[in-house]
Amino acid sequence: AKGVGNFRSLAELGKVLAGLTGTKFDLKFIQDRDGMPDFIAPTFLKAQQGDGVEATVLQRHEVESYLLEPKLIQTASKLVGRSVTEAQARKAILEAGGNLKAKARRTSLETARSVTRHLPVPERLKDSELEETVYEWFDGLDFNDLEVVQRVSPGKETLAETLKLINAGHAKQLTRGHLVAS
Repeated sequence: AKGVGNFRSLAELGKVLAGLTGTKFDLKFIQDRDGMPDFIAPTFLKAQQGDGVEATVLQRHEVESYLLEPKLIQTASKLVGRSVTEAQARKAILEAGGNLKAKARRTSLETARSVTRHLPVPERLKDSELEETVYEWFDGLDFNDLEVVQRVSPGKETLAETLKLINAGHAKQLTRGHLVAS
């Protein structure tokens, strides 16, 4: 959610270009979730919608989070001559998510703060209220749930940690590239 402040600016640019060229521009934005708390996402999306502007938030933390799929890891392991089961891959993803829980919590709060600045004044929470609300939301998450880890845990770091766990003690290393190639 680092680029949230750019939506409005780019929408204005679209209006200027439309005025200069006579062509209507409909802008569509796809935003990483970046740990955005579930309670903020709908308000954020509503605030970003406007004339010729449509915003979408990924359902997972970031694009790399879509590589955190047990079946994908199982398939990719065959590319390096290994046999990682879906259960082993799932266990590694969940362990990686647990290892990064503190970072995920901090990222969710930072994202909430960043997003809140761009909400209409009546929708904004005071810093202390926002912090408490984020922590209550985060503390209610189950990091033994794969979907939670995929949605909240930092994708790049969780992927690296998952691969580290899966590759421990193995000569044939599974990489991000293998996952993408699968």
